[in-house]
Amino acid sequence: MSLLNDRWALPDRYSALLWCKRRNQQKIRCIIDMLGENAGSPDQAQRCRDACISTAQSISENGLAASLAIKLTALGVLMDEDLAKENALLVQKAASSWNVDTEIDMEGAALVDFTGEVAIACARQGKPVTIALQSYLHRTGDDIEKLSRNGLRIRLVKGAYLGDIRDYEEIENSFMKCFAVLLRSGRPFSAGTHDPRLLSWMREKLGQKRDLMEFGFLKGLADETKLKMAGEGFRVAEYIPFGRSDRAYAARREKYLRDLDRMNRAAAD
Repeated sequence: MSLLNDRWALPDRYSALLWCKRRNQQKIRCIIDMLGENAGSPDQAQRCRDACISTAQSISENGLAASLAIKLTALGVLMDEDLAKENALLVQKAASSWNVDTEIDMEGAALVDFTGEVAIACARQGKPVTIALQSYLHRTGDDIEKLSRNGLRIRLVKGAYLGDIRDYEEIENSFMKCFAVLLRSGRPFSAGTHDPRLLSWMREKLGQKRDLMEFGFLKGLADETKLKMAGEGFRVAEYIPFGRSDRAYAARREKYLRDLDRMNRAAAD
């Protein structure tokens, strides 16, 4: 299933690279993600691995300020953990050879431990690695400490799957607590949200430490806000997915908007 428009994702790599170039000109770094989840065969996982490697090479050859996002389900974790780990290490090693950083997305709660293990193994290959952690899990505060000690850069998000914290305000409170832990650590990190109240709160808490943190946004949301903040000198990144396998990704984005509407809330403009 393909989207009727390109709000959430772009149709192909070429379009994603062009979009990234435009964002770079607007002082926005990009995180480029090749859509695809739940590989059903080793061949499918290998095709995803090879496409990720090609994307990293394209990022480098085009001189873009961008990193490569990878998902372990696309690399085969649901059928073979060893295969997924091997594929992730190969992607990260190749990306590193072109000086392109990798970011490992967090998926379902059952994959947190394994995703952390793979991220640590990738980081030990020498190039910086970012891992997404979700504030809707009680364990995230501890995971921040553990994974940071192992050299990983944290990208804090609320979470788009299903966590053990369900109440929206509790998830926000957990996000703020995790943010405070990251800020106290003094290590560079990223935090992604489109909640205007959280964005205002984070800007206030950052104070003079704005270079320590990058504000993360999704393509299709908060466009005015991300451009304004980049123009004001904040570090800003946009997550850019591409590909035709967009059903699951788009469904999570649409659910997010429905949930906000149900609570009489809205994402930042």
